[in-house]
Amino acid sequence: MTTEVVLQGSVIREKLEMLRELFTDVPEAARVYGPSATAILESGLSVRTVDDDGASIATDMPYALGGAEAAPSPGWLLSAAAASCTATVIALRSAALDIELTNLEVGVDTDSDARGLLGIGDDVSASMAGFRIRVKIGSADATAEELRSIVLWAHDHSPVVSTIRAALPVDIEVDAA
Repeated sequence: MTTEVVLQGSVIREKLEMLRELFTDVPEAARVYGPSATAILESGLSVRTVDDDGASIATDMPYALGGAEAAPSPGWLLSAAAASCTATVIALRSAALDIELTNLEVGVDTDSDARGLLGIGDDVSASMAGFRIRVKIGSADATAEELRSIVLWAHDHSPVVSTIRAALPVDIEVDAA
C-alpha cells in the first residue's frame, strides 16, 4: 500500500462524504448539467466533437462504410464511455468503503446489425442489441463477495450505464479476485 494511494483514497472519501451531506441537506445542489457536445463534420466521415470549454474528440468510420478509420467510431466511444464510467464508479465506491483496489479492468462488448445503420429491412434496428460488461477486480482488503457487491453497486449507479440500460438490457459479468 503506497502513501499516494492511501492519500488519494482518503481525499476521495472525504469529498464523497461532503457531497453526501450537501446533497442530503440541499437536494437541488445535486442537479448537474453536463457540457454541450457539438459535432462538426471535417471531411468524409471524420467528425470532431467539441465541448463548451474546447475539449474535443475525433471519430471516423470503418473503411467498409467509406470512412478512413482515422479515429474510433462513435459506437466504440459509447462502449468506452460505459467502460470508463463503470471503472470510475467502482473506484469511487471502493474509496468510500476504504477498500484499496490492487487491480481494476472494465471491458465492454456490444452486438449490432449494420443493416439497421444502412436502412436495410424495416424490422432491423440501428440500435445496439446489448452490452456485456466484464470486470476484473482485485483487492488485498476485501473478499471476492465484497468486490462483487461493489461492482454490482457501481453497475446500478453508473450514469452512463444507467442511461444505456434505460433504453436496452445491459448484461454484466464480474471476475472478482
